Amino acid sequence: PPTPDRTAYTRALEEELFIEQQILDYNASATRMRSSRVLDAAAPIPRSERMAMAISAASGLIAGLSLGLGYVVVRALISDRLWTRRDIARALGAPVRLSVRGVPRWIWRIFPRYVSQSWMRRPALRLVTQRLLAIVLRRSSPKPDLVIVGVDNLRASAGIVASLALNLAEKGKRVLVADLSGGVLAKGLGLSGEGTHETRLRNTDAVFTVHVPSADDAPLLGRRLQGGSRALTDDNALDVAWTQADVVLALATLSPALGAEHLRPWSSEAVAIVTAGRSSATLLHATGELIRLAGLRLDSAVMLRADKTDDSIGLLEMA
Repeated sequence: PPTPDRTAYTRALEEELFIEQQILDYNASATRMRSSRVLDAAAPIPRSERMAMAISAASGLIAGLSLGLGYVVVRALISDRLWTRRDIARALGAPVRLSVRGVPRWIWRIFPRYVSQSWMRRPALRLVTQRLLAIVLRRSSPKPDLVIVGVDNLRASAGIVASLALNLAEKGKRVLVADLSGGVLAKGLGLSGEGTHETRLRNTDAVFTVHVPSADDAPLLGRRLQGGSRALTDDNALDVAWTQADVVLALATLSPALGAEHLRPWSSEAVAIVTAGRSSATLLHATGELIRLAGLRLDSAVMLRADKTDDSIGLLEMA
């Protein structure tokens, strides 16, 4: 067996060899480091600002295009609302004879009884007013009348009817407006309560009359139609306004639960106001059928907020 002295000698020898190996490795590393040289000095890489801007713009356009296409595809897949003139005309069963890119919502003022004329001067609103005015004035009846049916856009439709009534009143016509929409038009003009009221717009002398039927009486106004002529009602103010009126307008919205029979006493012709992308095909079809079942002729539709990329005409397709 090895003696203790021999074991210690062997261990010391192994440590010496290990230290010598570390020294050799260190000398080799130092030699490599001393022999290294810098081949190229650090210098900034040339970069074109125009190219960088072009790349950034192209990246933004590609990202925006992808998001836009994704929105259009998702909207088409999950929404049943109609956006084009052709689809709206097919569902409603009436031609879309006018489409505008936007009609402003009803604007409330500090003095709500009066509506600013600047709102009435909007180009889109003027186009719609002129279209409805032509329909009213071509009516051959002794007392021209028209029902405007707002489909999912009562506030915009109320503004359109107010603009039409003002236009007729400025032409010297005595106008009676029946607010069958639950009082949306009357509230916009600052009129409170049911009944028959006179109103005017700011800075004008034009006056027209607004009638707001009671909630219980509105669906039952058909009783006024007797033998082809409107019978007198219990509202003396309404009877006087009806007798004196040169033109009768009505603003309404329809519900399948109530039908459209209450529109017949006011006119035999209707125009629908539709907003692109807001109503489904089912609702538009039901609205058109309710108007026709009530005995009214659906002259046409006016389309609001039309998409400028919509190239369809809006006429009914003949089989």
